[in-house]
Amino acid sequence: MKSPTLCLLFVSVILITHSAFGVTNVITNIVTTAKGNGADTWTSESSPDTNYGADHLNARWAPSKPRNDNIVLRFDLSGISGTITDVTLTMIKYRDYEQGDLTVYGVKNGEAGDALSDWTEAGLTYNNAPWITQDGSYDDNDFNGSMTAAFGTMDTEGNKGDTKSFSDPDLLSYLMSDSNGLVTLVLTRESLDKDHQERFASKEDSALDEGSPSGSAGDYAPSLVIRYIKIEGTLILIR
Repeated sequence: MKSPTLCLLFVSVILITHSAFGVTNVITNIVTTAKGNGADTWTSESSPDTNYGADHLNARWAPSKPRNDNIVLRFDLSGISGTITDVTLTMIKYRDYEQGDLTVYGVKNGEAGDALSDWTEAGLTYNNAPWITQDGSYDDNDFNGSMTAAFGTMDTEGNKGDTKSFSDPDLLSYLMSDSNGLVTLVLTRESLDKDHQERFASKEDSALDEGSPSGSAGDYAPSLVIRYIKIEGTLILIR
């Protein structure tokens, strides 16, 4: 008969070996605004009570018009179960415009606007956006600096159907620090070198401007391309 002590020692070695050699998977997940609790819309200071949740997406800053329009995106990260190592925001141009850059902001984790109950795609307006503190003029984007963080600028020059992308270490850190499985990004124009808007496809769009190209709703939705590490098959020895 084998010694009980030897059996326990043998099991311990096997468990520790499995713990040390768990399978590490590098996974790429494309999370669009059409998935889960995702949402996309835009708000306009010149029409502060209007909701644009069913529209394609528009960003513009033109004090002379006056116009101050911001794109708002929410992504549901509940399907990500691992350590995020890389993230890229992608958006598809709805029309042919070559108008410069958009600055990408994020609503900070835990601030008003971060929770699912804080805003809805069908209800958000400029007047009720939690991260906006209105000053009565069109001289800036009105974002509350204590509630939002700027990550950098996304180049938007190109033609209809082009995919524009943005990646930055601050955006990665922002996702890594998320605690509720939801992130809200806000895109705005902060340059007056060209006094026009930027239009991008939303999750509602089944076609781009003038009906071509076409597909199904969600095909042109904004997305986060997320790469993360997930360790599977790990056994933990409890003594």
